[in-house]
Amino acid sequence: MINQLEKFKEYLRVKEEIDGFSFNSEVKKNFMSLVDGDKLKILEIGFGLGSMIKRCIKWGFSSEIEYWGIDKNGELIEPAKKNLVDFLTNYGLNYYINGDRIKVDDNVKVDVRFYQSELMDFRRNNYFNLLLANSFFDLVDIDKSIKKILSLSEKNAIFYFTINYDGITRFLPYVDIKLDNKIEKIYNGSMNDLNCRYDQSRSGSYLVDSLKKHKCEIKNLGPSDWVINPSFGENEKYFLLYILNLIQETVRSQDSFDERTEKWFSKRRQQIKKEELFFRACNLDMVGYLK
Repeated sequence: MINQLEKFKEYLRVKEEIDGFSFNSEVKKNFMSLVDGDKLKILEIGFGLGSMIKRCIKWGFSSEIEYWGIDKNGELIEPAKKNLVDFLTNYGLNYYINGDRIKVDDNVKVDVRFYQSELMDFRRNNYFNLLLANSFFDLVDIDKSIKKILSLSEKNAIFYFTINYDGITRFLPYVDIKLDNKIEKIYNGSMNDLNCRYDQSRSGSYLVDSLKKHKCEIKNLGPSDWVINPSFGENEKYFLLYILNLIQETVRSQDSFDERTEKWFSKRRQQIKKEELFFRACNLDMVGYLK
């Protein structure tokens, strides 16, 4: 039987592909134009399986990268290292492992470190000139997190914050429009457990508000919705089932599960199995400067 960690790792593996299709192309283009090719000192908050450092190397916007990745889940460190090593091998780059660090010594110089740490516990003040976070801000108090990020950053450091959930998770066509809306409301409401001043399920919109509140400069903003159409493949099927199961667990925990709700989830599983489902989740990407 596959344990929860293995299921989560497979979800992250599939999510890497879906995120890649979903990034806003104009925001990404603007991000690439802001990076001037000098040495980058990157902090990624919530590294997952190390997808973003792989992208940074592939996109080729700097010849020298010092990368620090933090994630509260220490069980992801070894899978992230393996994922990166597999990528470097397949990409034909020379690398070596030095203790906990992975170093690339090729046409690009990269020094990678993955650490288990909560953002609020991390200490490296006024150091980083590029901050990355992907699918992160719906999990935290945004105002406190931005304040902490500012303390870790050089003045005018670049930020590139991607796939910020913004309040809509839709399975279509509707099965029962009132029940569809109720389930979405319960799912979104489950994110509001940190006593923040805002609705955490609208983290994309409130991230814009918090960045402006802290005098940061947003250069570009755009949608990065996850959109999956019928006739999807096995990766998308796994992705949809993982999200559906997550929503089902959330609804069960709210004591809102009855026979009608059970039938709704059964119907959605049938639609996924038959590849008949449309899916959309609204996200926002943004890039700019931390002041």
